[in-house]
Amino acid sequence: MQKQLLYFIILFFSHQVFADTIVYFFQHKLPNGEVYSFDRNGRFYHSALKYKTKILEAHPYYGVRLATDLKKVGDLAAVLKSEKNILNLDAKIKMQMGKKFNLYSAWDDPLTTQCSKLIGQIIGVSPVIVQDGNLSLSPDLLYAELIKLGFVSQAF
Repeated sequence: MQKQLLYFIILFFSHQVFADTIVYFFQHKLPNGEVYSFDRNGRFYHSALKYKTKILEAHPYYGVRLATDLKKVGDLAAVLKSEKNILNLDAKIKMQMGKKFNLYSAWDDPLTTQCSKLIGQIIGVSPVIVQDGNLSLSPDLLYAELIKLGFVSQAF
């Protein structure tokens, strides 16, 4: 019995060590070289979350999906990492799969999402009041909120 308990403890903590939370931020430049962003003077147009060996994203055509190639998701511009684990990550992702994409998805709409709302709700980032008075997160706002939560920039 003690061997089984010890094995469980070792397995539990070894899993915790390797379960970093990684969020990707992508940039898109217009033909004139200007960065396309949802925020004035913003840097990003898309965000995604590393999940095991895949990338979780909210795609305009496919909705919430797991992508396999980071390069096909977009032009990577920044990576944030936290050593903190997301509680119930598998269950949270399962609940999000198949949701339709809606760029203007209300924060409390359970049927649609957009990239930063998807990640914010999984990680537990609170939305902020945006220009139109609604609660939301853009990729740039998500980035700023994650920094406040202790996420750190990573080389890529």
